[in-house]
Amino acid sequence: MTIIFFDGPDGSKKTTIARSISTMLNIPYWERGVYLPHHHSHTEKDGSMDLHQDPTSIWYIVDELKTIELFKKLGQHVIVDRHPKISECVYRRFEGRKSTLEYDRTKPTDEFVVLCYDSTIEDKNNKTITDLYGQMLRKFEISYATFDTSNGEDALDKITETIYQWIPRL
Repeated sequence: MTIIFFDGPDGSKKTTIARSISTMLNIPYWERGVYLPHHHSHTEKDGSMDLHQDPTSIWYIVDELKTIELFKKLGQHVIVDRHPKISECVYRRFEGRKSTLEYDRTKPTDEFVVLCYDSTIEDKNNKTITDLYGQMLRKFEISYATFDTSNGEDALDKITETIYQWIPRL
């Protein structure tokens, strides 16, 4: 069982490619924020924000991590749009804010990250964020491969081939 995360800067086609690969390989696709244990309206009866639904809340991320652990316990391969802890660390660092999460230093053997970037995006933030992802993934010893997704079809083939190598029993 492997959790395959698709991550990278906004606009890198990760969601489109992740959904395509999910269909091609018949692996369930899970988009963060969906099917959470506390999935109900965004506001409480008193009008306050439900912290389990606020993507900037630590409780939202904790709920996502619980959902991912459930997939692991079920022994189900799954494709996930963004790694909750890594994305949170990258964007907090990029924005100059301290992260509220600490990543478990135990090297995960059941996680693989497909790091997407689009080389045609001429924005220095795109490169900075991609570099931060690489730093975080190396720091936490998460297995990953980086792909230029500017040519969607070519990237799709290369990513699929890599996933087959990573998960030979598919």
